[in-house]
Amino acid sequence: MQRVREGLFQRQARRVLDEDRYALASVAILSVLPYMGWLALALIALVALRKGWHSAGVLVLPALVGHMLLALKNVPISGAVFSAVLNVVPCYLAGIVLGVTSSWRAVAAVLFGVMMSGALFIQVVSPDFIVSQYDHLQTLMRSLASGDVNVLDFWESHEVSPLVLAHYLLGVQAASLAFSAMVPLLFARSIQSQLFYPGGFQQELLNFRGDKLSLAVFILICTSAYSDLFLAINGLPLVLFYFILAGLSLAASLLSRIRPLGVLVLLLVPTVLLPWVMLPLYVLLGAFDSLFNVRLYLSSKTEKVG
Repeated sequence: MQRVREGLFQRQARRVLDEDRYALASVAILSVLPYMGWLALALIALVALRKGWHSAGVLVLPALVGHMLLALKNVPISGAVFSAVLNVVPCYLAGIVLGVTSSWRAVAAVLFGVMMSGALFIQVVSPDFIVSQYDHLQTLMRSLASGDVNVLDFWESHEVSPLVLAHYLLGVQAASLAFSAMVPLLFARSIQSQLFYPGGFQQELLNFRGDKLSLAVFILICTSAYSDLFLAINGLPLVLFYFILAGLSLAASLLSRIRPLGVLVLLLVPTVLLPWVMLPLYVLLGAFDSLFNVRLYLSSKTEKVG
């Protein structure tokens, strides 16, 4: 009866877990299809979550080859290899960590470490790459703005160094890579929960929060970035992204009695319409919750009232 109720994704996921050759073929095919690479990564993450690092590691090579072949259409082979590694390896590592620890904080810590190590490597080996990326973006934005002042011109007019902006851009790229690793992992965790732990994934999302250590890292990164320490500037978008997710989790937890679609609308619509207000608000909520554990406080108040 359970298999009858399973949908398409659940049936395919179960087959991927049961048949190694099918998993290998699925990852290889999805990796070379445009816009399907994230599904290949989700399958790798699912196998890592359920069967461990070795079984998932077998799938990494075809995923790397597929991503490299797609990238070769636009970049030389060295860039294609670099792009494939950046797209595949972080998700694989995150899947292993989540499978071993069942902790999203541990996943965040590993991704933060990987991205910061990559940023430091680029600073040491190819610092000109950081500046060239910024110059390319500046040229592109000026051409699109048709002579109007763009965002980068605005910050430069307020005496923010172009080199600082260049390193902040590298940090934004690092945060986007972390997000790209998280999306297939979240999807894989959702499928795993539907197959083996119904309701567990939702509880994980609603209970995600920072802790005092992550708050201390946040304060240290902000202080160092204010002092124009380049590595801290690289890490600032990453820690902001972490606390935005923590704030969203707290807000979703507080609204959990509403239907899921209603919660999604209440959280995302204001964020899209007023990002300069809502994103800092979520950061503050996440930071506050990491210090005081709002959920625990509210649950104790509810028990006293009951």
